[in-house]
Amino acid sequence: MNQTFVIGILIYYILAFIILEITSLSVRWKKYRLYAKTAASLGFVVMAFVSASVCTCQEYALCMRLGFLLCMIGDIQLAITGTNGIKQYMKQGLLSFLFGHILFITGMCKLGGFSPVSLLFPLFYVGLMCFLVKKLRISLGKMRYPVTAYSFFISFMFSTGLVTWLRMEHTPGMRLLLLGTVFFLISDTLLFFLYFYHGAKHRLQFSETLTYYLAQILLASSLFML
Repeated sequence: MNQTFVIGILIYYILAFIILEITSLSVRWKKYRLYAKTAASLGFVVMAFVSASVCTCQEYALCMRLGFLLCMIGDIQLAITGTNGIKQYMKQGLLSFLFGHILFITGMCKLGGFSPVSLLFPLFYVGLMCFLVKKLRISLGKMRYPVTAYSFFISFMFSTGLVTWLRMEHTPGMRLLLLGTVFFLISDTLLFFLYFYHGAKHRLQFSETLTYYLAQILLASSLFML
């Protein structure tokens, strides 16, 4: 594997993320956010495909590659905004991410196997989110069931990553995988409030984007060492 090429991808990824943040914060550049988000997402897809080529567990690598592609598609769908400012393809975007997370979970199970214990945290997490929705009087409308399903699988991905990490040798690759799932859980929790609890929108935008792209690059990089 050419180390210079990998470093080049990381530099591209950092620059793409910075440009994405500029388009998010600047009204003048906001119209370019879709292109900036696509460019940033392409970075973790390229990293995943390059890393997967040297991964020792190709079953894991295949699931992860497909999962990263679906996440990029979801990014593009969620970035498309209608003339009224509403996300035109929110349901489709969440669906793409949902299947992407299912593939990530499947890949992790290829590494460490499935454990029924990993279902405990998703049940707690979904219960907590339902409590917060009621407590904060958040109206989900027709998105209630899609959001509930999505919440279950994103928390299931984290618990599967944790169980996989506990079952296997604590190599650098496994640490990257675990950190990736942690940041994914944080990012998607912030995403929920970003879309449905409007009072927190401006305060959460940067944190959600940062944790999301950290999660993706950490998971993609883990393929190098597994």
